[in-house]
Amino acid sequence: MQPGQVKIWLLDFVRDQLISFYKQDTAITGARVSFREQDSLVENNKICEIELTIYGNNIIASRGAASYNMAVKEVLAVLDFDVQQHLQEQKEPPDIVVSTVKV
Repeated sequence: MQPGQVKIWLLDFVRDQLISFYKQDTAITGARVSFREQDSLVENNKICEIELTIYGNNIIASRGAASYNMAVKEVLAVLDFDVQQHLQEQKEPPDIVVSTVKV
């Protein structure tokens, strides 16, 4: 394996977590995952970015860490919070609009 290459087991882990998010919220219509490495002289140069599409809205989380493994864990924690928040918003009743116009 070349330096900076993402391990297969990590890709499988990310895929499984994204499937888990979809099982929680079927409004998720897409996901895009990217890994990149910044300048090797900089700490936390392994970047993981995940973009989820929910009803046309995009939720993007990106984190840098010393390893792709840590970057993935941090990004998934952020996305888990965002998905849970979206689910909570879906459970709330809609705002009631009261009109003063007599019909």
